[in-house]
Order: sequence, then structure tokens, then C-alpha cells
Amino acid sequence: MLVFRNRLLSLGVGFVILLLSLRMGDAASTIGTALQTVVAAISLFHVSDLDFAEGVQGESEKTILPGTMETPENASFEVVGEPNHHFVIILPGDQDVRMKLTTGSNNPLTQEIPVFGFKSFPASLAQLEPNGKRMLYVGATRAALPVYQVPGKYEGTFLVHVIYTH
Repeated sequence: MLVFRNRLLSLGVGFVILLLSLRMGDAASTIGTALQTVVAAISLFHVSDLDFAEGVQGESEKTILPGTMETPENASFEVVGEPNHHFVIILPGDQDVRMKLTTGSNNPLTQEIPVFGFKSFPASLAQLEPNGKRMLYVGATRAALPVYQVPGKYEGTFLVHVIYTH
């Protein structure tokens, strides 16, 4: 206890001597503040699928526009997050999505139909509304169907990403 008291006294005396030896203007101090604002995470919810409906063997490619509202064909998503914040939209590349045969023929060959040219409304940069929500519509092009395309139901998934900009 005595050793601790002596060290504390020594430190206190040293600090007082340091303060007395400084002249006005030789030193200054202030306080800083650390700040953080936490915003709601951005979320994306699936509302409807991109539906190319029925196509006939030999049919030319089919394009579905994203549109500015939901239609029976375009895909739609709801973006939810911090009101008025901006975000970017990332869609699949041209070689990323293929619909595969899920029902129909017992043909052992894998049957695929490419989907490409994805577009969205709003386009690549958007802003959430004052209520923190925004609808996102997606369209794309389905490749032409060869005359030998195996009949059946085809299905494929695609990813849509939304990311806040800062």
C-alpha cells in the first residue's frame, strides 16, 4: 500500500510540475466525439416471375420489357430499406441464365433455353420512396426455339441484387 501511495504521489507531483512549467499557448486540449448512424438494411422481396408463357417449336426469340408496372409477363420485386436512400441494381449477365426442361419428354439429353438481355425499371440506379419502399420490374429475352426443341415445361432461376450507394 505504501509503494502504491508513493507512486501515486510521485505521478501527481510530476503532473503539477509539468503544468506549472508550461506557459499559456504552449499546449491545448479539447474533446472529440465519435458518431454513428445506423440505417435499416436493404431487402429485396420476390413478387412475381418472369413468364414467357407458351412458345411453339420454331418460334423466334421473345422479349419481355420490364415496364413501369407489374404485368402478367415481367418479374417484379419489392425493395425495402431506409427512406430516400439510393441503391444500385445488378442483373444477370447474358450467359448466366438458362431455363432447363423440368417436365415433358423422357429425352436423356439436357434441354435448355437461354435467357439474356436482362433490363430493369428503374434502371441501374434508383432511390427508395419516402416510405422506404420501391417496386422493381425486370424483363429479358428468351432465345429462339429451334424446331427440334423438346416440348415440356422449362424453368430457370436468376439473381437480382440491390446495394445501397453511399
